[in-house]
Amino acid sequence: MKMYANYHETGAKPFLGTTIPAGTSGEQSLAIALDRLFNHQNLCPFIGRQLIQRLVTSNPSAAYSGRVAASRTQ
Repeated sequence: MKMYANYHETGAKPFLGTTIPAGTSGEQSLAIALDRLFNHQNLCPFIGRQLIQRLVTSNPSAAYSGRVAASRTQ
């Protein structure tokens, strides 16, 4: 990703249940957005299912996907 300052919106931005404050730089806004995405509750189930489909089986059971998502280390 490349940030272009002349296209950056400097106002407040609501994003997935959080608000990126007004006046943040493009880099700060991107960092806040990526942190929010990384910590979202659906990330582990989504990535786990994608990995299972590519590496193990194309149609994993919900229980298998759930076990993989639950094995996330904190």
